[in-house]
Order: sequence, then C-alpha cells, then structure tokens
Amino acid sequence: MLRRLAITTAAALALTLGLGAPHAAAWQAPAAEQAAKERPFTYHVSMKDPARHEFQVEIDVRDVPDKAVDLQLPRWAPGNYRRTDAQRNVRAVVAKANGKPLPVEKIDAITWRVHHGGEPFRLNYRVFRGRYDGISGAYLDDAWGFFTGARILMYVVGHKGRAVELKVEPLPGATVVTGLPSAGGNTFKASDYDVLIDAPVHVSKVDMLRFDVGKVPFRIAIAGEGSYDKQRLVDDTKKIVEAAFAVFGGAPEAVDFKDYTFIVHLRPGNRGGLEHLNSTVVGADPYDFNDPEKYTRFLSLLAHEFFHLWNVKRIRPAVLGPFAYDREVHTGMLWFSEGVTSYYAWLLLARAGLLTEQDALAKMATTIQRLQETPGRKLITVEQASWETWSKPDDGKNAYVDYYTKGMLIGMVLDLELRR
Repeated sequence: MLRRLAITTAAALALTLGLGAPHAAAWQAPAAEQAAKERPFTYHVSMKDPARHEFQVEIDVRDVPDKAVDLQLPRWAPGNYRRTDAQRNVRAVVAKANGKPLPVEKIDAITWRVHHGGEPFRLNYRVFRGRYDGISGAYLDDAWGFFTGARILMYVVGHKGRAVELKVEPLPGATVVTGLPSAGGNTFKASDYDVLIDAPVHVSKVDMLRFDVGKVPFRIAIAGEGSYDKQRLVDDTKKIVEAAFAVFGGAPEAVDFKDYTFIVHLRPGNRGGLEHLNSTVVGADPYDFNDPEKYTRFLSLLAHEFFHLWNVKRIRPAVLGPFAYDREVHTGMLWFSEGVTSYYAWLLLARAGLLTEQDALAKMATTIQRLQETPGRKLITVEQASWETWSKPDDGKNAYVDYYTKGMLIGMVLDLELRR
C-alpha cells in the first residue's frame, strides 16, 4: 500500500546523507549588517520596444565607494545546470554619473567594469531576446514578456547581499506576475540578488486562478490559450499541495513563505519546469489537458516543482545557495535533489487521489525498464552523473545515466527501507 509514513522520508534521507541545512530563511535578510544601512540597488526593466525584442535595463548603483566596480551577468541560472551564454545578447552598455558618461570596459565574457570614482551612477543596456527558449529563459514580443533574472539582470560584484528594488515597465494592458513581494504597482522588492533572480517575471494577459491552503494563498497564472478546465485544475493542484504539506508535517504556516505562484506557459510542444524560491514556471502544450495521460504528466510536473520548495530550496547541497554565478557549480547530489523529487512527485499524485496505486506502480516499472535500457549505467555512477551534468557525452545514454531516472529509483528503495 502507498501509505503515509510516521516520519518524513525526505527529511530523514537529508539528514542521513548530510545535505546542507535549510537556507531560504537566511535569504530573507541581507548578507551583512552593512548592507542593511545601504540604499537598495534599483533595477528598471522596460518592455517599450517589443518589435525589436529588446529588454531595456537600467541599474541605479549607489553607496559603492571603490573607484571602479564590476558588474556581471550570470553564466548559469539556479536549477538549470547548463551555461546560458546570455551575455551574447547584451548590447549598448552605457554608464553615467550626474548625466556625464563614465568609462566602461568589458574585461571578460560576462564582466563589465565601470570607472565611477565612488560616485553614484546608472548603468543602461539592452538585451535581445527574440526566440522563446523555454521556461528557464527570456523572451519579448508585442504580447508576451518573460524573463528569469539570470538572463538579463547583472549583479554588482562584491555586493550581491544588497537589497534590491525591481521596477517593471510592462507591455500595454498586460499583468505582471512574479513571486517577489510588491512594493506598490509594478515595483517589487528582494532582500538580495539571489532572491531577485530566483523569482521569474512574466508579463502578458493571464488567466489567474486562486486557492488557499490553510492561510497561505496560491496562484496559478496561465499564459496562453488552452483546453484546461479551470475548476478541475484548481482542485487537483490544491490536492497536490495538501499532499506535499502532509509529508512535511501538514502545517503550511510553518513554512517560511507567504504565498506561492505557479506560472504556466501554454505553447505548442512546450514542456518542462523550473523551481524557484516561492514560485515555479512550467510549460505545457495547450491541448495536453484533453489527454488523460498527458494531463497526469502535467500534474506530476506541478508536484515535482512544488516539492522542490523543500528538496533543493530548504534541503540542499551546500553549493546550491548562496550561489556563485561566474562559474560552473558541481555537486554529486543532483540524483537526490532531482531524482528523489521525481519519486515524490508521483507519490504525491497517488496520495492526493489523482493516480491509482496500479498506475503508480506501473510508473515505477517503466522507470526501472528505462534504466535497464541505459548502457551508461554500467560506466558511470549516479553521483558521477550528477557531477558531470555540465558536460554530458554526445552519445547520451551509451556513456551516461540520467540522475532523474536512477535517483528516482534510489529514492524508492530508500523509502521502502525506511518503512521496514
């Protein structure tokens, strides 16, 4: 039987495996006392030129006493373990202090140095994003604006702990959706840069669905037309959320977040999801909701990303926050962060009454078969596969093993062992 445990398996596994302590609460305050005394950096993102597919970004930099300061665009985005090369699309970088131009030099692929003499200045640049590249990227046209901060927002090197204010100038008639707390209108605030870029921003007309679990408000912001049943989607998502909370004690108020937002991108052939601090972005085909099997996969995606609220965002390898954005970050524990999360995603569906026990076991059987059909499982351990996720071989499963797949099965075996 797929019964509940008296103890929380994921938490027990985390303690057994020595993963990092919860860090989200630490993110809620600047990194140093000095940062609290300094004025926030202000980011202004404008979408006033959608025909050119260019975001216009302005950063107001103050209280940086050095004669020169570096600003960098991340090489990667948390949760998405591949190089973005986002700097390729940055152009027209200009800095001014009191209306006068300042010297700006590009010193490497992702770094711009501003010689400001300790004075406050504003850095302006444009970022081209003319092709929708999925739920982890950035895109702008006359109907749709979307960005994860790592794709368009530079950070001030040495000052990532500074509080941040984000002002969004949206497309006409569009709604701005983000997990960041509002400071009024389309202005939002973050306690530091890590929090800023762990909150994607979507701008378009959306279908906003809402529900509460306990006293915690949830939103499902759907961008794009689709065949979904609004009430069914709300009911099913609420069941998933309640099942996840039950794993970790059943009290939503005990988790240090005030709200949660599911951002859903409906586009032909779209798929995948990416977790964030108090939100997620998931992709689906507009007509996936008509097919029971595809709809179940979509629900499992919601469950997977929401379970990351604990596993990765609060229970995580030490290198996964605070982040180093200027280089690849390696860990041998992605099989736990992603694979065990995949196991629980399907378990949550069963516990929520959205998947029969027979179907849940069939999913596990399919996963076992997929692993057995992977020659690379004999060449590389799942820990090595986690470490090498940045440089997977060209021949795929012949020399590599998917840490989602094998990690899911390890999670099942560990769960069964803990149940004995």
